[in-house]
Amino acid sequence: MKKSLIALGLALFASIASAQSQRTGTTGVGLNIYCDPAGQMYTGGSPLFNEATGEFVELEDYLARKQLNIYCDPSDQMYAGGSPLFNEATGESISLEDYLASKRWARGVNQYCDPIGTMYIGGTPLFDERTGKRISKVDYLAAKGLNVYCDALGTVYTGGNPLFDPATGRTKSLTSYLARKFVILR
Repeated sequence: MKKSLIALGLALFASIASAQSQRTGTTGVGLNIYCDPAGQMYTGGSPLFNEATGEFVELEDYLARKQLNIYCDPSDQMYAGGSPLFNEATGESISLEDYLASKRWARGVNQYCDPIGTMYIGGTPLFDERTGKRISKVDYLAAKGLNVYCDALGTVYTGGNPLFDPATGRTKSLTSYLARKFVILR
């Protein structure tokens, strides 16, 4: 009886966590090995499976498209000691699972590809305080390695952009598209 209650509690927690990770404007803790919120569900069981071609892509290639390394950090991130899993000061190591479980994330980004609710000094990130000049949104996003859809620069879309759904022939708003995006908080 006690074991079944524990199992039921764990199943309920996993169900709530999965639903939470899908809701716009939410934040959470914990990533899976694909650098998506823990509990994320995938069509075909894995984001590595391409239904159109019937083939799997390598995890490293999948993460490279997201400009992330295997630790779900920016692909150009450098670590003292070569890995974030080892603390040189204490000599202690943690597992990749524990490291990813501690990562924070947010669902839903604004037009500048920052989590919904981000506040900016001066009301916009498009003002360079060092030079006193305004920069374009395209240049701001390009410096972050992103396009205006908050996807990696160079991303190619079926139908020309991610707002068009060829299956339905409908176009969604940029705001609704960005509300479903996911960002890892640093």
